[in-house]
Amino acid sequence: MNVLLLANEDGMNPYATQLAAGLEAHGHDVSFSYRTVLPLLSGYYESDPDVIHFQWIRKFVLDDSLVLTLVRIAQFFLELVVLRLVSDAPIVWTVHNRREHKGRWPTVERRVKHAFATTFCDRVIVHCSAAEDAVIEELGLPERVRRRVHVVPHGNYVDVYENSVTEAEARERLDLPADERVFLFIGSIRPYKQVPSLVAAFERADVGDARLVVAGKPWNDEVRARIESGAAGNDRIQTILDVIPGEEFQIYLNAADAVVLPFDERVLTSGSVVIAMSFGTPVVVPRVGCLPETVPEDGGILYDPAEPEALRRAIETAADADLDAQGRRSLAAARDADWPSVARRTERVYETARSS
Repeated sequence: MNVLLLANEDGMNPYATQLAAGLEAHGHDVSFSYRTVLPLLSGYYESDPDVIHFQWIRKFVLDDSLVLTLVRIAQFFLELVVLRLVSDAPIVWTVHNRREHKGRWPTVERRVKHAFATTFCDRVIVHCSAAEDAVIEELGLPERVRRRVHVVPHGNYVDVYENSVTEAEARERLDLPADERVFLFIGSIRPYKQVPSLVAAFERADVGDARLVVAGKPWNDEVRARIESGAAGNDRIQTILDVIPGEEFQIYLNAADAVVLPFDERVLTSGSVVIAMSFGTPVVVPRVGCLPETVPEDGGILYDPAEPEALRRAIETAADADLDAQGRRSLAAARDADWPSVARRTERVYETARSS
């Protein structure tokens, strides 16, 4: 089977490349299209696919300018119409988020996704049952489309990133004490990740000599200023406000006792959570989206983001928890979501789409 994967990689989350490797291991040919001019049609004519699988669609339909967004949307649907005329390859879409993190036009985005799912998609993939319900509600999918939604778990990153440094070596590299609890935020610092709120909650938390490391590039100067202001004068908060290359993930994750990721309600699935679990590092996360189904029981700390001071209390709970044991359970759960199994389940979705 020839599969055309339409995805935009940002260097932080190699989801599509791992899925492609898993599919290729099962004997399928996988192609990508990164062209900027007619990306759908050029990808189709270059690969002659049996299945067209979209991952994130934001690059095809969204822009900071409303005018350019409308132009992109028009081109997107025009290419889809032509694809339907020239090909009988089914279209599959994996919905990773309730709403796009960079989306400035939520009403437009919702209508575009509704039209895409109801008119063009033969199958829709989500990563958990909670995401299935959320996507159906968010996009207002009718009953005939709901039957096309399938759950396929998010694969792990156990063998994706180098993982050879010890905790002692990692802490020495980051100038962190060997005998203190270290909480970590790592990744691009976008508004939906609520990092300034994390800094404020850590300031209020009763966690003794524990430390917080914030590592990642802020989305804009306002977010940077809020983080720097919140951390100012507190030597228990260390900030590295720059892009963290993938080859350095092991330094930060092996230095940390726990990763704290205080997402807002837009999140369905988080590659950052899966990366932390793949390193055997437990997570502190809100009960949103797929996170309660991703993080194993006693494999992390989950909190209700609607409760006042919930994040602060979760950090305090983690400070007294057996994080080594939680990390072992997280790693075991991550290993269960191996890419060959994910690819096999994805393959079955393709087969149902082709036979319908």
